[in-house]
Amino acid sequence: TRLHMLVLEQNQLGEEGMRPIVQALADGALPMLRDLQLYENGLGDGFCAALAAALACPARVLPALAILNLSRNRVTSQGVAALAAALSRGALPHLTTLDLSDNDIDGAGIEALAETGRQGLRALETLYIQSQSGGSAASLEALAGALENGAFPALRELWPPGHWQHPSAARLATACAARGITRGVGCV
Repeated sequence: TRLHMLVLEQNQLGEEGMRPIVQALADGALPMLRDLQLYENGLGDGFCAALAAALACPARVLPALAILNLSRNRVTSQGVAALAAALSRGALPHLTTLDLSDNDIDGAGIEALAETGRQGLRALETLYIQSQSGGSAASLEALAGALENGAFPALRELWPPGHWQHPSAARLATACAARGITRGVGCV
């Protein structure tokens, strides 16, 4: 099909409601899709695991996807880790925007994303991970270290977890400044 954008925002589809869609994607449906908006659907970690499994064949599953919005979906670090593993293996090579904001991602999830930035997500320009419980010193340090070591080479805009007054914010701010990465308003 020629569908380029699919918006399923605020439908509270849940994992069960998304199952047929994930299966269709795994079967190679929507190869031209560039923008997938799943904001506020109560998808959770099960959806992330199912999507990650579907992404095992990156040449066939969402090969053109540039924007993925999973904000406000009760995703935790477990779901992010599953998704991060698929992204590290080369899934979604054209992804330029990833929105995981307003979920329940703790420090381990932020650290998994930082590691993914070292291995995959070469085209990612914008990363939204604000409003998380993961604004810990360790996760901010991991994110700063990843940026300092060249992770997310195309990144231009970061909406990090935590608050700009967090003690670990200085290193992240410095890493962003050194790379010309804009930080989201009200963020670290």
